[in-house]
Amino acid sequence: MSQFECWQKTKHVDVFDARLFYPTFCLNQVYENFNEFVLFKKRLAGAGPFKLLDIGCATGEISRYLRSFYPHMQY
Repeated sequence: MSQFECWQKTKHVDVFDARLFYPTFCLNQVYENFNEFVLFKKRLAGAGPFKLLDIGCATGEISRYLRSFYPHMQY
């Protein structure tokens, strides 16, 4: 299996695309179960405008999560 072949599998789509249909408050609850997002929010508390570069591998729902907290973010 190549390094990126799993991204083309139906199972990957089934697992990650489901978040596309979550209301934002539910999506926020999902991501806030991950420690990296807790740390991210703590680090950016009170931050002004900033830029974020993301090399993603799914549907981009992380951008929706982050925009709910940081509407001034350039993503």
